[in-house]
Amino acid sequence: MDRQEVTLLVLIDLSAAFDTIDHAILLETLEKDFGVTGNALKWLTSYLSERKQTILIKDHESEVFNLQSGVPQGSCLGPVLFILYVAGLFKVIDKHLPDAHTYADEPRFIIRSGRMHLYRKMLH
Repeated sequence: MDRQEVTLLVLIDLSAAFDTIDHAILLETLEKDFGVTGNALKWLTSYLSERKQTILIKDHESEVFNLQSGVPQGSCLGPVLFILYVAGLFKVIDKHLPDAHTYADEPRFIIRSGRMHLYRKMLH
């Protein structure tokens, strides 16, 4: 019963992660890791290019500004692109932390070990 093990639960909120996706890295990942080429890659490049945004608060609208990163939220494609963007990270996590669970922008890690000193280093 007393195995001197520790269970650690790490919850990470990446809710702003959709806004920080680097387009060049995403497109390279789609091409190299997932084989997206040709017209599909051109369409995705176009989909991510020259996006603009304004902010509306009550009756006041901001100036238009260019979006240099991110994927559209509220679309079906946004979460898919995010998952593909972080797929390499999730693969590494799965290899080293098999009890980790991820859902879009809310990874959860459950770590059980008698070697807590190693995980303490990872968290710092």
